[in-house]
Amino acid sequence: KERSPMEQTLHVTPEILAAFGLSPRNEAVRLNGGHINDTFLVEDGGQFVLQRINHYVFPSPRDIMENIAGVTAFAEKIRDRGGDPDRETLSLRSTQAGEPLFVDRDGNFWRCMAYVAGAQSFESAESAAMLRELAGGVDRISGRSKKTPGAGHPRGS
Repeated sequence: KERSPMEQTLHVTPEILAAFGLSPRNEAVRLNGGHINDTFLVEDGGQFVLQRINHYVFPSPRDIMENIAGVTAFAEKIRDRGGDPDRETLSLRSTQAGEPLFVDRDGNFWRCMAYVAGAQSFESAESAAMLRELAGGVDRISGRSKKTPGAGHPRGS
């Protein structure tokens, strides 16, 4: 049986690193735990996460990045309420061409963001308290706790 492109062994190429302004000589170390996207850590004057978006699960990666960019644009609002935007939202790194995504020669979609030291991810909620914390975060992002333009709709309309 032939494997799909998303099932094949993957390496971060120098082309991908250079697209995001990272040294093509850097090593990308796979971060384990994800089931959907392929995620790597790169150190280059800071720590960055490179992620190949599974375009079989997410058939419109450009739309996803547009939505994420819209949410992260509210970093100033986080700062205004005394929060820490470096920990409470993604810090996206654009390509050298100013794009939120890079498409490699195999048609894979890549994004890059700052690594958040000490952050944890979970495959499932371990308690009701975790679910309450998640709900509070969703409320803040969606604007229910504090009105923001386009609150409640991913496209802002």
